[in-house]
Amino acid sequence: MAETILTETPIFWEVSPIAKNILINKTNDGLPFSLLDWRQNFGGSDVGDVYYDLAKMYGGILMSYKLMKKEENFSCFVDQNIVNYDHKSESILNEFKPIYEKWINDNNYDLDKVKLITSIIFLNMAPLHETEFGNLLFFKSKEMLQNDK
Repeated sequence: MAETILTETPIFWEVSPIAKNILINKTNDGLPFSLLDWRQNFGGSDVGDVYYDLAKMYGGILMSYKLMKKEENFSCFVDQNIVNYDHKSESILNEFKPIYEKWINDNNYDLDKVKLITSIIFLNMAPLHETEFGNLLFFKSKEMLQNDK
């Protein structure tokens, strides 16, 4: 797994990769989407990890960061050996997911690597949140890691 993640060269990448910073081009007269919120640097450097940014954006597509701010939009029930979780999604993100996945593949990025890093991002976010949402992130991450095998 480490070899899969650690093989990329840092690139110039200046965007805050979350769904609210994506404009979908519905006219089909050019790129399928545009990115907003450009940054002047990445931690003092002009380079960053494109796969982290692609994965962060993918995570926001899978689980709307906007919707997850309200507890009524998700649930996670843990009892002994049983876990049930659910979360609402936005139809526009569901429509955008295959477009984004196609763009990743068409631009010679590794979609499996993006999914793997997304699961690690969810895992790292889990302890930073309240119990129910933290559990949802943890178990979503575990499910994604198991599906990655």
